Amino acid sequence: MSPRRSSRRRTAVLLAAVLLAVALLAAAPAAAQQLEVKARLEPQVLGVDDYAFFSIEVAGGVFSQVSFEPTFDLVNFEQIGGRAESSGVQWINGVSSRSLRLTWRLQPKELGLAAVQGISVRVGSDRFDLPAQEVRVVAEPPPSSRRRPPSSSRGPRSSWQLPDPLEDFFERRRQAVEQAEPKVRLVAEASPARAWAGQQVTYTLWLYTQTAIAQLNFKETPGFEGFWVEELPRLANGQPKPAQLDGEAYWRTPLLQRALFPLRPGSYDVDPAEVALVAQLSASPFSRLLPRNQAMVRASNPVTVEVRPLPPPPPQLADRFSGLVGDLSLDARLVPAELAVGDATTLELTLSGRGNVEGLATPHPVVPEGIEVLPAEESGGNQMQGQQVEAQRVWRYPLVPGRPGTWRLPPVEMAYFDPAAGEYRLAASDALVLRARRGAPELAVAGGPALHPIKNAALPVEEDRRPRVADALPWLFALPWAVVLVAALVRWRQGEGDDGDAGGARFAARLNEAAAVDRPRQSAILLEAAWHDLLAERYAVSAETAPSRWGEHLAAAGVPRRDADALDELVEDLHYLRNAPQLSTTAELTGELVERSRRLARHLVRRLAA
Repeated sequence: MSPRRSSRRRTAVLLAAVLLAVALLAAAPAAAQQLEVKARLEPQVLGVDDYAFFSIEVAGGVFSQVSFEPTFDLVNFEQIGGRAESSGVQWINGVSSRSLRLTWRLQPKELGLAAVQGISVRVGSDRFDLPAQEVRVVAEPPPSSRRRPPSSSRGPRSSWQLPDPLEDFFERRRQAVEQAEPKVRLVAEASPARAWAGQQVTYTLWLYTQTAIAQLNFKETPGFEGFWVEELPRLANGQPKPAQLDGEAYWRTPLLQRALFPLRPGSYDVDPAEVALVAQLSASPFSRLLPRNQAMVRASNPVTVEVRPLPPPPPQLADRFSGLVGDLSLDARLVPAELAVGDATTLELTLSGRGNVEGLATPHPVVPEGIEVLPAEESGGNQMQGQQVEAQRVWRYPLVPGRPGTWRLPPVEMAYFDPAAGEYRLAASDALVLRARRGAPELAVAGGPALHPIKNAALPVEEDRRPRVADALPWLFALPWAVVLVAALVRWRQGEGDDGDAGGARFAARLNEAAAVDRPRQSAILLEAAWHDLLAERYAVSAETAPSRWGEHLAAAGVPRRDADALDELVEDLHYLRNAPQLSTTAELTGELVERSRRLARHLVRRLAA
């Protein structure tokens, strides 16, 4: 017989054996064979720091998938991680039998006996109660008992049992699959591996695999000692992507990501992570009909992060640095920026940018004397923007001015270290202006706020136009007195015009000039100059006296307090006019200030003459 015909004959015999196996499988009864349920706990002797493995195996069935739900109680044990699952198919005398084994990793709590009791397994409608499993926990266990995996439940073949060709065929295939273990690796990365104290380090745990993973459970996760930890969302929703590792092609999946902020300089070791997984094997030609899984444990590599100390800040920033690291900016605003004395405004500071602001102390803004600062309300914190931690912290300070005036709030400054540039920088807000005015003399209308004498002068007022006798009575009573008052004013103005006072004439001329100027700043300058000359001539106010102290000087000279306060309020409005924008709305304010200046000057001159 030729070699070619011999090879064809062997192929035909093998094909016939395969077809015979398929026919036997198809003709197998649907009813399940008698199930065999076993429980095993090993090793029998172990130490407190060692692991024990408890497994329950159910064997039987034909083609139907074996599944069961176990219950049990642990005595002097605690479960570590999830459970591992493995399944298989056996052929005994031409009859198939499926098996499913669940395994738990247990760690003893203390020395003495440790046990798994109350073991009950329910398979479909059947229930199996198994005897308790016990082990001894000793201080010095033998080396051979340390963390051994559970042994296979497959026993030796009986001496009378004849070898089965199909069993030997699938046994050889099973051994080949077990020997060719699928490539699955767990890789941990830290970026950057050399960082500044306080800088974000991104830790990623990658799963590299060349086969499908049916199940995965974490057994150990790193503790990240020495870091402030923020959880990050997994990259690309955890979908596997092609990647290269040591020159081989893999599918790579992110399992865990953390943002680490080192608290102090030094060298920090991140412990390896450990997972228990079930890989699907595909070496068998019947892998689609009879899928086979393999349980395995994988541990990642340890990671070391070198943390450099921050360089000393420059002298001009030393008092403004509180440990901030990142790329930050600071913004401030007043809400509102203008109010009445006694009311409260809010100084709002917003710190934002890349970095960690947890544990940051509350800043203390500097405010001028005369403004009360109440405790701040704090909100915000760390936020996730992709794989970067973004800081957003807001402080709101209530400010209450105690007297009328215009204040300049200096910028709030906070120094930070920029790890990308390797240098210190300053985050500063803009300077703010707060203006507090005396409350408007008008009463509130219908419970609302008092109307501003200038800004609300043009508001329409609803009136009842119907004539009423009761409304006319006060006018009839006051009319004679009004005539007398008008006559007195006419006589006084005529006397003033006949006086020929050069100082009064200059003051009136400057008022008229200020009223004619269309620029608010120039009008304010002319009004202040007019008042300065008048007060210097009539009350000996020196040129070095600031306008804000004119009222104080008049009060010391014997002028009534209300007149001195009226001058102070006029000076405040002049300051507001000096800094007002170049808008047409300031024309009304300029005219009002000119008239107030004229009335107040006449009143002061008459009082001085009296």
